[in-house]
Amino acid sequence: MGGETPPPEDYKKRTFQHLEDTMGYNVNVDTDKCVGCGECVDVCPVEVYEIKDGKSEPVNSEECLGCESCVEVCETSAITVEEA
Repeated sequence: MGGETPPPEDYKKRTFQHLEDTMGYNVNVDTDKCVGCGECVDVCPVEVYEIKDGKSEPVNSEECLGCESCVEVCETSAITVEEA
């Protein structure tokens, strides 16, 4: 029964697709608080973050879905996501 299981990247995109709308999100990382652990990089379903010079940097903030998974995993509260 059932069809083929979609690839994980398709699943992530479909799971969070309901969060997408016409408004965007402002993603900010407080570099004074960021310890460069990479948790935000790992949890983000659309690859908003990269670690550069030992700190998280939102390099694809226009892709942000506003799910705030990054905010939840950031132990130093360095990340904020706000509606644009």
